[in-house]
Amino acid sequence: MVLSLLIVLVFFSQKALAQQVDICSRVAVINHQEVLVDVNNDQKGEGLRHYLEKDAVARHYLDLYQEGTRIKWQNTLLGPLSAGLVVSGLTVSSDKTKKSLIVSGGVLMLVNFLMSATMRENNEENLRRAVREYNQRHTPRIEFYPPEETPLRPSSSPSFSFVLAKNWRF
Repeated sequence: MVLSLLIVLVFFSQKALAQQVDICSRVAVINHQEVLVDVNNDQKGEGLRHYLEKDAVARHYLDLYQEGTRIKWQNTLLGPLSAGLVVSGLTVSSDKTKKSLIVSGGVLMLVNFLMSATMRENNEENLRRAVREYNQRHTPRIEFYPPEETPLRPSSSPSFSFVLAKNWRF
């Protein structure tokens, strides 16, 4: 039971890392030319700044997007804490304590993964909004696609994604 839970968590974390690699290779099509969206890992979306700076609203959403790509302290804290719980559960001799530590560490890993994936997906909406705002008022149009949908590149393989999302409106 516990081993299968850890295998599932490792599988999902590898899928998340693979998606991050895909995000780094995103392109936008502007005037029938591909433009690299993410110039490096520290400045995601920076490849579009030259165009999006022409519009104040689009620039604002780009800045929000870049703020959201920074490392969050919650993920930095929950990752090692959950791994520590699992490792300490493996070293404890009491069966009841062992199970509770391993299960709580696994659940904490899962919560951390889902929380970071959800925050990343919600943050991607800021970049899409920036492009939409720019396209409403300016030319040349920016055609921004996820890596698997870029029209100038054939699709390599189907992908599976799982994200929880909740929108709050007041």
